[in-house]
Amino acid sequence: MAKVRKLLIAENDPEQLRPRKELFEREGWEVLTATSPEEARHILDNGWVHLAVVDLRLCDDNDPNDLSGLELVKTTDPAIPKIMWSGFPSYEVATEALGLNASGIPYAVYFVDKARGFHELRDKVEAVFRDKVRINTELEIKSKAGASLRELLGQIEDYRGLSEDRLSARAEELEDLLRKLFLQARRLLLKYVTPGAEGSGVVIIQPTLEAGRGREVIVKFGKRDNMRKEMGNFARYVQPYAGQYATALIGDLRETLHFGGARFSLVGRVGGEPHSFNTFYRQSSVEAIQKALDFLFESTCGRWYAGKWDWSDPELDRRPWTFDVDRLRDRKDVLAVCFEEQKNLSTEPRKQKLRESLDRLYAAETMFRSRFRKVDDSTFEVTFGSSAASTTLRLPDPMHFIATQRNRFPPPTYWAITHGDLHSGNILVDEEGHTWLIDFYKTGWGPALRDLAQLEASIRLELIETDNLYALSQFEAACMKARRFDQEIEFSNEFKSPELDKAIKVISYLRKLAMRINQHPDMKEYYIGLLYHTLRLSTWAGSGSRDERSFEARQRHALISAGLICDRLQRWDEEDWIIVR
Repeated sequence: MAKVRKLLIAENDPEQLRPRKELFEREGWEVLTATSPEEARHILDNGWVHLAVVDLRLCDDNDPNDLSGLELVKTTDPAIPKIMWSGFPSYEVATEALGLNASGIPYAVYFVDKARGFHELRDKVEAVFRDKVRINTELEIKSKAGASLRELLGQIEDYRGLSEDRLSARAEELEDLLRKLFLQARRLLLKYVTPGAEGSGVVIIQPTLEAGRGREVIVKFGKRDNMRKEMGNFARYVQPYAGQYATALIGDLRETLHFGGARFSLVGRVGGEPHSFNTFYRQSSVEAIQKALDFLFESTCGRWYAGKWDWSDPELDRRPWTFDVDRLRDRKDVLAVCFEEQKNLSTEPRKQKLRESLDRLYAAETMFRSRFRKVDDSTFEVTFGSSAASTTLRLPDPMHFIATQRNRFPPPTYWAITHGDLHSGNILVDEEGHTWLIDFYKTGWGPALRDLAQLEASIRLELIETDNLYALSQFEAACMKARRFDQEIEFSNEFKSPELDKAIKVISYLRKLAMRINQHPDMKEYYIGLLYHTLRLSTWAGSGSRDERSFEARQRHALISAGLICDRLQRWDEEDWIIVR
């Protein structure tokens, strides 16, 4: 079924509006109407139409000073093309309407004299749809379970909890974004989705073309301004360093009113379909995972790390591409600032929101045989088991710890280009252990260890399925005891859990890779990165959560982990650190 084209006609005179609406509907258009500037603006800002026809005098046809339609055209988003029409044309007004905004885009694509009749207007509308809107109206879009348009929208935080009308409008707009991206395709199958950064998502799409199935394509979509930033990051930090196995951009960024989207392919891919790292991890042996990690950090990201700079090197200040250095160099809390910006925790409202989320976790009843309690501003307790045979841990409150200790955090050892959001959903792995990255919104210069710390946090908090919080607390304590990358993690695993043994082996290997990059054994900087990634996950279900119990288990696991990290950092000099009970 062909896509219905949607047109807004903004006209204050019902005698002009009604017949035009009926004529366009006979031509197959769905027509929305507005009889005032306010009504038209509401539709243009909140609904979704492909283009708009706007009357010059939108308030009073008898007022020669009424330029309300022109004002509307000039102050609404140019992503929706406009045609200005009027029964009172003048050279001056037409010139202004057809002028360019600050981005070089005309306010109106055409200025049409009403006296020239419907056919002139219709021809201009058809031309704008063909040349400016450019969507594939014949495209058939299907999706597998979990990858519907509404589930894609669910990846964008700002669009969760919308009213039904607004959700329908955004879903329709997202559909049109896909129609802009695949102009030559006949059919799309949306296969699966992984969350992206900062209100975005990634979907794997199988297109069918004129001669049959085309190659699978990765589509990154999200809020328009975020996608513009991501394309800038890709051009600056990804393309110039691409190796034999790389993520390549197909075509250009495509945009709608609220969204942007881009297509990517996996260079070097042959044979079977690659999987996200979380799927690969669960299906693969420790040896296969270690091989993939080698490829990830030595090949896929290797050129980034080869270009790292010692943070203490004064030459770093004179490098124009590390523009953030001069902003951060003299700060005592440089590491805290770097991770707070990466995790979107740099503003007071964001910190307050996180604080409130932690307080809710302290106060809420749990589904598990454990109790959480905030002791005071600096401390919380978690008790496992029944009152007759219980174990209690007293741990630092993570937010209080950061607020009071941030100026004592060490600076980065090395400064490098990193992916910036290296959770398990942003890594694709094939059966041979080759890896590709997706989602480059956060890519840029920063502490060299931040990707490795985030991937460890993702393994510990998203890829382990057990919800036994006591077992997880012992697992976390074992992981946190080491102060050096070359120390083995000692974990007795009294719970006989194969997945915890597997995680210990993978994390140990990941830390050896971190040692190669950092060229220094001390882990304090790495633990601070782990703290921020873990703390952020305490308010987010992560890519593995599918139900309420799993959601809560991951949140509470993350809170325990963050508290243990703080306790380890607070008592860093204790070689035989044990959990305070």
